[in-house]
Amino acid sequence: MSDEDTQEIRDLVVAHMSKKLLAEVERVNEERGYTGADVDAMLNDPS
Repeated sequence: MSDEDTQEIRDLVVAHMSKKLLAEVERVNEERGYTGADVDAMLNDPS
């Protein structure tokens, strides 16, 4: 397998896992009722 093939497989795995992670984050946000403002506040909390 060439380095190019290996990189292509890695890129596909990363894209797949990114989609799964985004779906899970969206599910949790929906379940907990988080808004965009809530997420911004969590991301910007200095603690």
